[in-house]
Amino acid sequence: MEGLCPRSTSAPWGRARETSAEWLRTSRLVVRGESSSLRQCGDRIMPPAIYTQSVIAVIWDFDKTLTHDYMQGPLFTKYGVDSRAFWEEVNNLSAFYSEEGDYRIANDTIYLNHILTYIREGIFKGLTAKTLRELGNEIQLAPGLPGFFDRLRQSVDVEPYRKHDVRVEHYVVSTGLRAMIKGSRLASHVEGIWACDLLPPAPPVHHPGNQSQDVIPGSDGDSEVLSGSSQMRV
Repeated sequence: MEGLCPRSTSAPWGRARETSAEWLRTSRLVVRGESSSLRQCGDRIMPPAIYTQSVIAVIWDFDKTLTHDYMQGPLFTKYGVDSRAFWEEVNNLSAFYSEEGDYRIANDTIYLNHILTYIREGIFKGLTAKTLRELGNEIQLAPGLPGFFDRLRQSVDVEPYRKHDVRVEHYVVSTGLRAMIKGSRLASHVEGIWACDLLPPAPPVHHPGNQSQDVIPGSDGDSEVLSGSSQMRV
């Protein structure tokens, strides 16, 4: 930013450039007021910034960071599932699969497979991404949200930051369910959400053994009823 001077001239342009004929020539032009491409910094002449990065991206986790509980709470309530029992089962999956065979699992995302198990077993009967998005509206955000996000943006909407187009953007990166985050009151206050999607079946339409000519349903369509062939995308 204007007015900020680095303590060293050994940054990308380097000391070699500082002593080059071209550098000295341009410096003299600046001193005479014939150029505005360089800056006077004390007794030194500094080149303009090579990269004009003015966006401050704030990356947020979701569960128990922007909320006080797991986002899946409304999902468990809708289907009458004991949340403690569900998470206890999830915590035991690593040991279960170790006994079943030579399997390697990711402890932070294995719960997604367990959600699919609940769908196949009919516990989460008829669960769709659309349903998850509707349930997202029931997520209880931490006190002060989403207003805090807007106040943080406004904190740089003043001079001298406004002059340099400095702005704050919010992003959510989570191993949770993207549809539920998109359905929450926070969604319209963030620039992007990276999380896990519950996908509809994708039948092999062109496989010789498949007689169905049905098209693959859209991810937000009403026909998206997830069954045993459901998929979870991370």
